[in-house]
Amino acid sequence: MEITGAQMMKFKQFLAEFSFKRLLPGELMKPGRESRAETVIRKINDGDPFLLFGGGTVIIKKDGTINDYLAAKNAGDKTAMGKIEFTATNGKKYKLRDFAKSPEFGGKGAGSGTRAEDEALADLKSKFQKILEKETVPFIYIKIGKKTEKVSAIYSTPGTPKADFHFVDEEGNEVFWVSHKKGRKANDFQQYGGMAELTFTRSKDMSNFVNDVKKEMGDLKKFPMKTAYARKVKDQNIIMMTMYGKNFKKGSADSRQNIDVLFQGPMNFKKSGNKNGIPVYTMSSNHTVLHGQKPTGDYEAYYYVRPAQDRTQMGVPGARFLIVAKLTAIKNRNTKVI
Repeated sequence: MEITGAQMMKFKQFLAEFSFKRLLPGELMKPGRESRAETVIRKINDGDPFLLFGGGTVIIKKDGTINDYLAAKNAGDKTAMGKIEFTATNGKKYKLRDFAKSPEFGGKGAGSGTRAEDEALADLKSKFQKILEKETVPFIYIKIGKKTEKVSAIYSTPGTPKADFHFVDEEGNEVFWVSHKKGRKANDFQQYGGMAELTFTRSKDMSNFVNDVKKEMGDLKKFPMKTAYARKVKDQNIIMMTMYGKNFKKGSADSRQNIDVLFQGPMNFKKSGNKNGIPVYTMSSNHTVLHGQKPTGDYEAYYYVRPAQDRTQMGVPGARFLIVAKLTAIKNRNTKVI
């Protein structure tokens, strides 16, 4: 399978977002991670491009070399694996060390965020690219909540906005903004957001919690270890801004700080029909919360403070103030609900 110009552009843009290490035999054969070595074989058989350490991508030919690689892998011979030269469709030869250790091999790009987000983005991009190839279209329609938009590419959102990923149309306009959390339970991720970044709201509900924490501390000058306090968030504005961004407003999402949806765990596409001859897909995850929805049950928003000896937040040395899911707060045996 030859890669198209559009596909090559997408992979080059993907490379530009991350900075990866070299792919070495030792990385592929780490105990418990041997499936990474199988990924090399799968990519060759499927014609998936390999990211080059120096930039760009190549597709490796399916020839007898794959059998040499398989034999070396099965023998656990990392030296032999490292010497194998793969022939690409461009006629050039490459060794494993010439490839980048991208997320599918357990790689983490410099400055790219958490490993869970890296892996989720790589998985999402792979699924999306396969849909474009299967449908033989340059874009598809995606429906999230009440919005349906053309989407031609998916990117990691730089900086620290509420959005982790954003989707763009064929003209490069951002059309969807997504926050992603790992896992499948309410306590599988650390937080919805920090309290300190919402002090500009002058929320009495939030201020009351902070003041009550200080009362609980008494004469202590620093937040004590093995201690945590929590309380259900009642201020609806704080809940919405924590979930969807500091620029939240009713209606629909419109920016990186007023997002469309929070997805937890792997994100999947499902075809739901066609629009003007172009496929329409919906999306799902382990737990999905759409713009404007309040989290419920174990996912209810709670104020939460725990020790962080290197920090001073809300005027309390040694404390970190967060807004978390209810289960995250109450699962901590040191938590006192106040």
